[in-house]
Amino acid sequence: MAGSSIEIAEGSSLRLDSSILNANSPPTSLISSTYWDEENRSRILIPRGGYNESFDATLFPVDGLSFDGAHAHIEGSEPIEMNGGEYTLSFPAGTEDIWVGLTAFGFAPVTLSKIQTMMSTGTLIDELLGIELEYHNMMIEGEAGFTIDSSGNIELISSTMQGGKINSDGSITIDDSVIENSAPIFLESNTAEIDIRGFSILSGSHDDHYVRAFPESVIQWGDNVETSVEIIDRWERRIRGQSIQFDAIGVFYSVLGESPSGDLEFNNVSGDDGVSYIVGGEERVIEIGWADGSITNENANIIITSYRTAWNPETLENDIGNYGPQMIPLTWEKQIVIDSNIPNIQWESLAMTDEVTESSTVHSVPILARLANRGTAPANFFFTCDIAETGEAADIGGYQNAVIDAGESLEISFGWRNANQGNASLTCRVLTPTQLVEDDAFGGGLRTTGVITWIQPIEEESMSIIPILIATALTMIGAGYYYFNNFVKQKDEEEDFIDDDYEYDKGE
Repeated sequence: MAGSSIEIAEGSSLRLDSSILNANSPPTSLISSTYWDEENRSRILIPRGGYNESFDATLFPVDGLSFDGAHAHIEGSEPIEMNGGEYTLSFPAGTEDIWVGLTAFGFAPVTLSKIQTMMSTGTLIDELLGIELEYHNMMIEGEAGFTIDSSGNIELISSTMQGGKINSDGSITIDDSVIENSAPIFLESNTAEIDIRGFSILSGSHDDHYVRAFPESVIQWGDNVETSVEIIDRWERRIRGQSIQFDAIGVFYSVLGESPSGDLEFNNVSGDDGVSYIVGGEERVIEIGWADGSITNENANIIITSYRTAWNPETLENDIGNYGPQMIPLTWEKQIVIDSNIPNIQWESLAMTDEVTESSTVHSVPILARLANRGTAPANFFFTCDIAETGEAADIGGYQNAVIDAGESLEISFGWRNANQGNASLTCRVLTPTQLVEDDAFGGGLRTTGVITWIQPIEEESMSIIPILIATALTMIGAGYYYFNNFVKQKDEEEDFIDDDYEYDKGE
């Protein structure tokens, strides 16, 4: 009965040998394809029965649906517009069994639960369920009569299964058996396997394929296996939730190519975690094993349109260009990691040039930094340094800048001044782009020098101040002599003036 299930645990098996497994209440309705052309159009055969009189055939859709917008196609006549919850077609006397095509607007399907044939006199000829009719390019509609959920092994040998459904992430073998109205068979993992062989027959599916598989599921299809409906393909491989992982946010890319379902074109950008989902992570068909035995695979490429960080900005005179590959194939991996054509900066060494262990606070110590780019793309980067013991910014003359090609090593020389006495070492770190999801995605890191003892140069300062004191003393002596001479001269002039006055008064 509907809703019943059989569960097969991992390591367990279900084997049907010369057996029959049929649903008590199988799906009984039909649903059309969306093809409009005459050759592939869905159609049903309406039987005339054993009567020669004129008769009516009343078609009924699945409960809750209608024929609004549907058309019936009868050879030699214009399409008949159908509507309502049922629709009656009238046929004249002498009509043989007749094919009636069914289409709807756009990609909408037409459902058919049953038909009633009735003579024009009102006598019921027959009532047939959808799946009891002979049909062309139509699919099964309705709930499966039972479900098999398997993580183990299923074997059908010279057996029949009808009206059920199989979900498996284990293995399935179908040998000289009939699978009727029980497709598609779902392979639920990349490790699932199915082997259909011998003179097996598959007929009736709820979709336009008999097997639905994951990208890496194993499918073996024997040369003598038969299928009964032309539009129903052997299998489809599908993928969902596929993503691209970048090392940075804000990477723009395109996906261009062809899929088994048509052209594939998609544009997106990586998010705050560096991840972007192909077509929004929606499920898509990546391979079809067609009914005629041919196979079509998805054929598309990922094209990087903008992958910029602080290490390769477009503002550089010598533009480094985008990181990441210019173009790579869109594979079937669940997550595609973009890790090529990116830099990887590593420290090789950081040390005092002359292995200095002691320095005056008024001197600059020469430092030599050696860095390498072990990645596959150039980088224009900066590094800065701090006092290892205190975390204070070190005086190294500002940020140090370098442009380094892929596979290249370089040396950068600079001076370190430290005004504080005591033991201190220098820790330098590469400034990595803020666009990176992980700080070390492009390398970087820290490197620390050995310890230097910084001392106050007391003797040097004493020696250097003596000339200043001497110069100051000489200047003071010279100034005193100048002022003394001016004072004496002024005194003599005053005395001469007094003597003259005196002589003048005496003469009176």
